[in-house]
Amino acid sequence: MRKNKVEHHKNGSNHRRIAWVVVADSRTARIFQFRKGEKIIPLNISRRHPASDKRAEQELAPVEDGTINAESIKDFHFEHSQRGTTSSSVSSGHNTYEPKGDTEHGIMLRFVKNVALKLATAREERSFGRLVLVAPAKLLGELRKHLPPNVLDCIVAELPKDLAAEDEKGLLKHLHNTLVEARVV
Repeated sequence: MRKNKVEHHKNGSNHRRIAWVVVADSRTARIFQFRKGEKIIPLNISRRHPASDKRAEQELAPVEDGTINAESIKDFHFEHSQRGTTSSSVSSGHNTYEPKGDTEHGIMLRFVKNVALKLATAREERSFGRLVLVAPAKLLGELRKHLPPNVLDCIVAELPKDLAAEDEKGLLKHLHNTLVEARVV
């Protein structure tokens, strides 16, 4: 099986069978294509009587441009992008005010919208036909609010867990039952 990044399928011929897995936390989303295949395992080394066996193999291959990061607090822009000053008739000093808004929530909303946009664009391009979402419950809820209907229709499974720190093999172990129940495997 290939270990390189997956390219988008623009022709859409088998897009309904293609499953993407989105694994996210509040700071990063990684998008993978689920692949299954067979690996041929040699049973002996005899040239006269070569024998082999086939074993099912699964992998999560990173999708091209499939990592989305939330912006840092430092880079986050508010309606009032800089601190302002006001003068008061009561005192001779100047006061500074902080821009209004919940910074963390604003960053999370922008992040979720970026993930939703990536998925909507990929769906329009017929890059996938089935979608598995893995994220903490609150983030799943926010993401669902921003996904268009054609992407929501592709969701075959959700796993409300924070598995963003897991590598691909660890993710497959955690996702096995979910993928089986969703008939992705």
